[in-house]
Amino acid sequence: AEPVPAAAPPSAARGPTAGNGHGPPVPADPARTYADDLLEATCARLSAMKVSLSRDAVRSLPLPLLLLVIVADVNSYRLAAVEGIFGRHLCSVVGGRSASDETRVFANEMLVHFVPLSLS
Repeated sequence: AEPVPAAAPPSAARGPTAGNGHGPPVPADPARTYADDLLEATCARLSAMKVSLSRDAVRSLPLPLLLLVIVADVNSYRLAAVEGIFGRHLCSVVGGRSASDETRVFANEMLVHFVPLSLS
């Protein structure tokens, strides 16, 4: 039997790219959680998409809506397969009375962002 390697020491890296070879390691910060790191990465991506909401407003948005938008943006070349369902969902958020103003503004901006992509 081959010897079992000793357990690796705790890594000083965290986050989505820590130790997977897809980016620089993120320094460990015990006060931050994975959710904090994910929200920061999401805010950066939304900033690149020219979203007008502040970082604090983005942090108050429902996580499923944020994830839906990020996944749709990353897979925009496949948007044709889901554009009807995706568009209807964003429209229902824009028209929903239970959604916050920030959520409705965000959903409306995402409609404006994705409609030209679906026409190409």
